[in-house]
Parts: sequence; C-alpha cells; structure tokens
Amino acid sequence: MKKTLLIATLLFAGFQMEAQNVLESLNFENFTLGNADGQNGYTIFNGVAADYQILNDATRLKYLQISGSGGTTATTASRYYFPAASTLGSSWSGRTAGNNILKGEFDIFTGTSTVITAGRAGSYVFNSTGNGVIGITWNANTKTLNGYLGLTLISTGAEGGYNLSFTGTPVLAENAWYKVGYEYDYTTGNGKFIFPNGSAYTWDNTSNATVSVIPNNNPDEQDFFVATNASAARAYGFDNYKLSATNASLLATSDAVKGEISKISVYPNPTTDVLNISNTKKVLNYKVFDASGKVVLNGRPIDLSVNVSKLTKGSYVIQFETIENGLETRKFIKK
Repeated sequence: MKKTLLIATLLFAGFQMEAQNVLESLNFENFTLGNADGQNGYTIFNGVAADYQILNDATRLKYLQISGSGGTTATTASRYYFPAASTLGSSWSGRTAGNNILKGEFDIFTGTSTVITAGRAGSYVFNSTGNGVIGITWNANTKTLNGYLGLTLISTGAEGGYNLSFTGTPVLAENAWYKVGYEYDYTTGNGKFIFPNGSAYTWDNTSNATVSVIPNNNPDEQDFFVATNASAARAYGFDNYKLSATNASLLATSDAVKGEISKISVYPNPTTDVLNISNTKKVLNYKVFDASGKVVLNGRPIDLSVNVSKLTKGSYVIQFETIENGLETRKFIKK
C-alpha cells in the first residue's frame, strides 16, 4: 500500500467545463457478502477486517463499505483497501500508444456523523514510490469534494500528493450516493476533477505559484481511502469503479460524471405476474436478483415488460444495462 500522503490544501478560484483501454474495473458483484479483506486479491491497511465489508443494497446491489471508527492519530484513523499485488503499472505501460490520459470514475456514499470534522473518503492513485498521481475525495467537514494531485513544491523540489480545494464547488448531501471522476494528463501533468453537477475543475501550473504539476507520473496502484478524526465514526460506500487510459478528455460537458438521474420506472409494484418497464428503447438487457444476490431471471425486455410470474413471493432487484447511464437498478415486490 502506498501511503506517502502529503496533505495540503491549495486554493484555486477558476474552473473549466469540459479508443480507450480499461485498466481496472470493479463493481463488487463477484464478491461475497461479509469481510472484504482477501477477496479477489484485495487487502487492507489499518483497522480490522470488520471495518471493510461487502454489503448488499436493494437499489444498487453489492458495494464496498469502509468504516472509519476513529482513533487518536491520523494514522490509526485511516483505512486503505487496495490490490495486494497491483497490476496497474503494467497495464498502464501496455496501453495503446497515445492513450496518455488516465481517467477514473466511481460512486461514493457520503455517510453521516454527529461530529462535524469527520474526515474524508475517496480514491487515490499512487506511483511506484508511493507519491500521488491523481484522485478525488469527499470532505465531510465542508460537505464538498477535493481534488488530489501529484505536485512538486517549487521551493524544495519535493514531490507529494496534495488535496486541492476549489471555490464554487457544489455542497453534497450526507447519506447519499454520488458519481465522481478525475483525469490525469500524462503529457502535461494537469489534473481535471468532475463533480456530480457536471462541472469540471482543472489544476495546472497557473493554479498556484508555490507548486508545479508533474508530467510523466506513472500510475502504479489505486486505493479506496477513508479517514476519520478522533472518535468520529463514519461509514462510507464505494461502487462502480473504473480506471481507463484514453487519447482525449472524455469528461467534457456531455460526458461529465453526473449524479444519479433515473429515466426508467417499473410498474405495477407490487406485481403478481408482469412487471412493466417505462423506456425500454435505451435498455439493452436486464437481470433480476433475489434477496441473497442470486440471479433468478435475465434477458431482454419484450413488449415493454418482464414476466415474473414464476418467481416466489418476496422482494427483488431488477438491474438494467442502459445505453446512456450504464447500470440502473430498481426494487420490486412479487406478491
């Protein structure tokens, strides 16, 4: 685990709107519910196994929860979940020539706490020496997102990962899921951060005179990260992580990572035999999961409906693969 974190807050007043190789992806559906440590080659740093759980949510299926249970120091209060033998470095080295933009995206659940200064959570990408490359975190104190970027302190030449603050960023709700993203330009060293409202914030050499960006900073490992202050317990969620190498910025306005917007509905709910779907034009296929997470039905919608008559009574989740929004899930009850 790379844990060389130089935490500093730098202010930047401006913002911009704005053939890939998938290097890593993770949605936790092939994980077993319970302790996440050791599953699919992932391991933990700090805390105990019970702090890292694979849970099942009725509206989004399986996801990773990391609980920061507090501690007397920043070290004991931090949690990291990462591959025990990361292959990100070799995947990046083997990318298609010209795909020099590292693009990351994931869903984060903000959690809640009775203590205001309850730390942060997010995704960090490190290089092979443990210094930062790119990332983004939820700041539980300000209720906003911070960028994270590898920078050089001009006065000393020291390199490290810095948390970055931007003015005008949206305030996010607690106990809510948001999709966020980041991009690192390997050629220029610039970082771009995409927030749930679609706004993009770029950090380059004009952003702060005390630091400079780092070109050619090779990614080697991605970590999910949680830190809480003192005894401020808080549980965060992570899902639908993907890291890609692209040849152009894909996080422009039309491709900006946005909050979860539903364009699909199911009815009647509860149902006895047929589940009707509103908007099948953009649905590629579906899967129905029972309460244990087992797939009990799958296929493509026919005549705007799914026949669920053979299902036993109970609660189910139907997952749609859509053209525009990726995976969307809805809960329904079979009577």
